[in-house]
Order: sequence, then C-alpha cells, then structure tokens
Amino acid sequence: MEDFLRHKPAEFTGKASLDEADAWLCKCEKIFRVMNCENEQKLLFATYLLNEDAEYWWTGMQQQMETQEEPATWANFKTHFLEKYFPDTARQDREAEFIALQQGDMSVQEYVKRFEHLARYSS
Repeated sequence: MEDFLRHKPAEFTGKASLDEADAWLCKCEKIFRVMNCENEQKLLFATYLLNEDAEYWWTGMQQQMETQEEPATWANFKTHFLEKYFPDTARQDREAEFIALQQGDMSVQEYVKRFEHLARYSS
C-alpha cells in the first residue's frame, strides 16, 4: 500500500464529472502498470481510494454482487464503475463528438488537444 500511495493517487468521491471519473480510472491503471500490480491488488488499491458517495456506492454494489454470486474482481469493479460514473451513453457521446469535430474558431493547438482527447473514445 505504501508504494501505491507514493504515486499520490487521487481519492474518488463520486462527485466528479464524467470526464473526471474516466480520468481517475485511467490514472489508477497507469499506476498499476508501473507497479506491475496483480488484479487483486488493483481492486484493493482502487477501492481504498473511494470516499463519500463513491464508497457508499461500492458498499452497496458489493452486497448486490454477493447476492447475485458475482465475484468482486478488478474486471467487475471496472465494469460497474464505468456503468455508474462513465456510462456507455457518455462514451458514445464522446465518439460522436470526435466524428463531428471541426476546427471552427479553435486554434490549431486547441483543435489538436481536443482531437487527441476524443480520439481514445473512437472505435
């Protein structure tokens, strides 16, 4: 845990925007890659960072998963986290925005930044 916390991961309260929730998960995964974490560690570390509404959500989700005999794994956590905090509709909206993206009155730098941000949502 100490090694993980040295990377200064942000807590997640559930009050973030859709993009902030997605960025939080991406940042966690970046730290996990650097640390070469096992999936069990990923789940423990990520859920340790949940506070306030997000922590309450995870407690309820664990109970629901237990009832449905669904294992509490990193993959299942990610699936439920994204369903709650960055649903498919948000991903589809970002993809549609990417497809329709035009420079318009943005500077080239602004356009490139937006393009690169949205490109990760495009299939």
